[in-house]
Amino acid sequence: MEIRRLTGDEARAFGPQFVALMADTFDAEAAARKQGAWDWLFATPLVAEGHQAEVMAVYDGETPVGAALMFPIMVALDGRTDIWCHPMGLMIRPGKRGAGIALLRRFFSTYDKMMGIPRNDRMERAFLRLGNGFGTGVDNHFRPLRPGRIAARRKGLGATGRALLAPADLARRSGVRLRRALAGGTPGFEVEDVTDFGPDFDRLWQDAHKGYTIIHRRDAAHLNWRYRDFPLARYRTCLLRRAGQPAGYVVTRLQEGDGRRNLLIVDIFCARGDVDAYGALLARVEGAALDARADQIILQATGHCWANGVIGRAGYHFRKPVNDLLVRSADPVTHARLGEAVDGYHYCRGDGDEEY
Repeated sequence: MEIRRLTGDEARAFGPQFVALMADTFDAEAAARKQGAWDWLFATPLVAEGHQAEVMAVYDGETPVGAALMFPIMVALDGRTDIWCHPMGLMIRPGKRGAGIALLRRFFSTYDKMMGIPRNDRMERAFLRLGNGFGTGVDNHFRPLRPGRIAARRKGLGATGRALLAPADLARRSGVRLRRALAGGTPGFEVEDVTDFGPDFDRLWQDAHKGYTIIHRRDAAHLNWRYRDFPLARYRTCLLRRAGQPAGYVVTRLQEGDGRRNLLIVDIFCARGDVDAYGALLARVEGAALDARADQIILQATGHCWANGVIGRAGYHFRKPVNDLLVRSADPVTHARLGEAVDGYHYCRGDGDEEY
């Protein structure tokens, strides 16, 4: 077995082999996402700063039997930005599992600061053991708007069950609409749907990000690449203003398939502790979900997110944990700081490869 670090054009050209490995070791949907997003992943704004996606590939002779895409991200720790690495699609063909440990060891010795959410508990344990990493819990929060339809799907009741429960769903949505009408919108804020991320988003990033101990870069260049230029999905973005100044934004995507119609909050950002702005953003999403006839809204956040109280008061009374968000650094001083800071990580679905 040989591990090769592929960079530049060689890494980009590895796309078909990477997708073939994903189809064998993950599933067809994950492979299709990587195939559709491959060129886009190599067009991140960080390319202009000299950073590009790389591939760590495991070869048996000249046959690739495993790989990981090592993706550069910009992270602010205590207000200071630096390049980190996000390993994606770590995979080894069945029967070659021993090479997986070697691959993990190689990228721990190659890359300085890393973060990611492992795809299973076994990989999480290996990351923590081999990388001496720190982790924090991540939850999916659910805001049901059509609970009858959700229950009928989960219980396998089919069209008849959905029809029988439809009056309860109608009553639920009507009650939510009445409450929203009585509340009278979002006092003190103006909201605007946008398709491009301009100077307002740069100002918001500069004003707000230093309140977070650790957070992904969210300036205009990054957001345009991440959401406007993304080739696989259509996102909707709402910019929130207070007294004419940018106060926050939220990005959503409608997810449909297998009898589901969910509105996903892919990204949400405002100054840390600004409960009014965060609540106004959630209220905006609720209105959009009602208009889209979504079954529920799903929001992903770390278990220690400062806004958990706001999320609960907005009706997100159900949560499901996913695998931990893991971080590590080769520098002992930075690594020790990560152990203190990781619970304060502002992390959203759009920050990870679950979307691409």
